[in-house]
Amino acid sequence: MYKKASLLVFDTKTGSLENSFKTWSYCPLNIALDLKQNSIFVSQSNDNNITVLDGNTGEIIDKVYLGVNSSPIGPLYDAANNLIYRANRVKQEIAVVDATTYKVIDRIPTEGLPNTISLDPQTGIIYVTNKEANRNAEPLENGNTVMRIRYKKG
Repeated sequence: MYKKASLLVFDTKTGSLENSFKTWSYCPLNIALDLKQNSIFVSQSNDNNITVLDGNTGEIIDKVYLGVNSSPIGPLYDAANNLIYRANRVKQEIAVVDATTYKVIDRIPTEGLPNTISLDPQTGIIYVTNKEANRNAEPLENGNTVMRIRYKKG
């Protein structure tokens, strides 16, 4: 039987533990932060949601359902556009979520099994690494690929 995990908050200057939140999950996997609203976006390996937490209390604000068997990993928060991007591995897509309404507003097909998402804040370009890719993306030495996506809301 798995035990529930904790989400720990550290002061990045001193390294000291500031807070600890009990989680609803045995395996929180990845997080993204909205520093302006003090929200934490959490993915976990045992459900198909992005869980939105209040950064002060650890209370659940909302859950964004991404679909059956989405195998979601790696949320990324885009502060300039107030969007959350989330790799849905099994569905081979990036879910785009409005960070105000917490609704999925778009789904971007990927070139394989999306793994990691990053954003260049100066250009607005999203980079997605894909495992087992086989289409029109830039190949890496290990056979995986990187996609470049310029996403426009609306």
